[in-house]
Amino acid sequence: MKRSTFVKLSVTAVIAALFAAYVLSFKRAVRSMLEKDSSQLDLKDPNTIDVFMNDADKEDYWRQFSTAKKMFICVQHFFYSLGVHLPLYPKYLQYRSVITGQFLLSTSLFMDAANTSVSYTRFYNQYKQPCSNPFSSNFYPETA
Repeated sequence: MKRSTFVKLSVTAVIAALFAAYVLSFKRAVRSMLEKDSSQLDLKDPNTIDVFMNDADKEDYWRQFSTAKKMFICVQHFFYSLGVHLPLYPKYLQYRSVITGQFLLSTSLFMDAANTSVSYTRFYNQYKQPCSNPFSSNFYPETA
């Protein structure tokens, strides 16, 4: 192989790696998922998702996703945003639901049913919060 060919291939590989790292950013994919999934909610603070992402980093929440799972989520989300459903799409929906569910549990959506706007309370950790039943009849009285 000639030296010029090697340099061209090396530069191309570096550019491709940088592009892949930019496109396949896990936190950007998660932020995009949360923005799409919470678009129907009336969020009080526009920085709610940013605060959630920072709190998730502090709680080391993303540790439950291995590097392979993170890359899987990124690739699936990239093609999902293009309208393409790859194989193992239901697994992607499962991971997406886990992340979105954690976000929704961290808001006041379930605790204050009468309020139409949703605010971020704190990162939901079932081991650090007092016992509660958000689906209790105290919050949702019967209207018969």
